[in-house]
Amino acid sequence: MQNVSQEKYRQLQAAPIGKLLLSYSIPAIINMAVVSLYNLTDSIFIGNGVGALAISGLAVTFPIINGIIAFNTLVGIGGTTLTSISLGRKQYEKATEVLHNVVILGFIISLLTGWIIYLNLDTVLRFFGASESTLPYAKEYIEILLRANPITFLFLSLNNLLRGNGFPKKSLESTLLTVGLNLTLTPIFIFALNLGIKGASIATVISQVIGLVWVVRLFCLKSNKV
Repeated sequence: MQNVSQEKYRQLQAAPIGKLLLSYSIPAIINMAVVSLYNLTDSIFIGNGVGALAISGLAVTFPIINGIIAFNTLVGIGGTTLTSISLGRKQYEKATEVLHNVVILGFIISLLTGWIIYLNLDTVLRFFGASESTLPYAKEYIEILLRANPITFLFLSLNNLLRGNGFPKKSLESTLLTVGLNLTLTPIFIFALNLGIKGASIATVISQVIGLVWVVRLFCLKSNKV
């Protein structure tokens, strides 16, 4: 692993820009496409296991989820860019400082955004189109995700930083891991355990917890300079 890490850092310093762009952008594009499977798989299983009203309630939560991802992108992508620049300049301490700042800032933002939305959840959901029929389903789904917002935020941010640290394929692998787990756990919680729409959000959180552990483990390797 150490030889792999050294080679990755050497590539950031000396490889042609075009080659780097392809090797990093293609996994990132696939990563974004795979992430969209979260909503797709949840919709399929919820539609078959809970009903049409539950799908409508799920759809109402999408703007909130997209907003949370947008805040994550603000921190994660910016940190990824700074990390890549620092590694290319062999400024490993600065790259590590960026990692620390992303973790702290991400944790604070995730707590604040999750808390503010949670306290005004009915109002926010109604603003995005929830009716009396769909509101209970939307709340049941999004409440668990809001409570676990720091986990989601840290996983997505650190996964982006992993790409900037020279491991775009590892970043993609962690995303595939979480999506695969979500695809496996969602039907179990909905159909086998009869948890309804709540089961889909629980499966998502568990998948992201495991993904976060995976990413943190990679950052804790001694061969990793960040």
